[in-house]
Amino acid sequence: MDYRTPIARARGLGSAHHGSLHWWRQRISALTLVPLGLWFAVCLVRLPNADYDTVRAWFQNPVNNGVLLVFLVIALYHAALGLRVILEDYLHARWLKFSATLLTNALLLTAGLTGVLVLLQLLISV
Repeated sequence: MDYRTPIARARGLGSAHHGSLHWWRQRISALTLVPLGLWFAVCLVRLPNADYDTVRAWFQNPVNNGVLLVFLVIALYHAALGLRVILEDYLHARWLKFSATLLTNALLLTAGLTGVLVLLQLLISV
């Protein structure tokens, strides 16, 4: 039986005062992904019948490459925000939460760096 008051049980378990900022970042990144995702979907629908040279020219267009780069970075950032919430909510062991967060961030960072390097290589390839 626990004789502590409700406030004593809650002390130290409260908000870290970053939840609302995290919520806003997730919503803004989601809203930003809507037009970028529509643009990407339209581009994918147009490219299946294109030959290799057309697709290569599309990637070498600085506007297309830049928008795709922004889409990639924002999508990975949004994924990192969402996965962080999932890990915090469903993993209760501190060591497991830390390990999973570290692994998730490392994978997302690797994917982001790889994507940026590939897009830059496509942009400057002749």
